[in-house]
Amino acid sequence: MQTIRIDNPEAEKFIASRYGSDTKSLVDDFIKFIKLSLDDGYPAISKEEAKSRVAKSLQTVRAEL
Repeated sequence: MQTIRIDNPEAEKFIASRYGSDTKSLVDDFIKFIKLSLDDGYPAISKEEAKSRVAKSLQTVRAEL
C-alpha cells in the first residue's frame, strides 16, 4: 500500500468530512475516478492518425482563408 499526500486543505477537509475513517469507500471512489479519467469515451488513435487529422484540419483552415 502507498500513501498519497494531499497538500490541499480544502481537499483534505472534504475527504475527512465525506469519508472520515472509511478508507474502503475512499479507495473505491478513487479507483472509479481514475478509471473514468482514463477513458474519455473516444477511441484511441495512433500518432500517425493524429498527425493526419491535424494536417487535414490545417489544410481546411488554410483553404478558407
